[in-house]
Amino acid sequence: MAENARSAHEVCADLGIEIIRPGRRTAADVLQTCAERRIEKMLIEHGEGHVIFTLRTIAETEGNSGELVAFTIEAVSRLVRDHPRWTDLGTKWLEAFDKIDLPAIRNLCRQNRAIVPMADGITTLVFDRLLDLLGDPSPPGKCKGRGKPRGRRKIPATVEAASMAL
Repeated sequence: MAENARSAHEVCADLGIEIIRPGRRTAADVLQTCAERRIEKMLIEHGEGHVIFTLRTIAETEGNSGELVAFTIEAVSRLVRDHPRWTDLGTKWLEAFDKIDLPAIRNLCRQNRAIVPMADGITTLVFDRLLDLLGDPSPPGKCKGRGKPRGRRKIPATVEAASMAL
């Protein structure tokens, strides 16, 4: 962390969020987190403004204040970082999160975590909801995607054909 940079404890304290040890959470609607390391990493990589915006998005939206858990914080952080067109909408961003049930999304992703990492699943499902609520995050006139489409790959019809294709 850079000199004079504030710690996760200081930033969270200013937001009314208590950092606790894992397993010590008292209630789902209390502003508590045990994601200190995740928040410290975000402070180093993205800065205090990013961390405050991410935490406020979760803590100050309807029904989501109990979602100050590492996977959800990481997912919202990714969306804040990668879709500035949405975050630049200001209160519309927060109003959209008022309509997103982060606890239900995290619980759904928990059921599929053996296949899809939790933060990846949460990011994808929240992105899908934000698409419906806020529209396309791509700047106007920007090409969507990363270059020329490559066409579909042929999928072998049998296991033997698939193993031979490798």
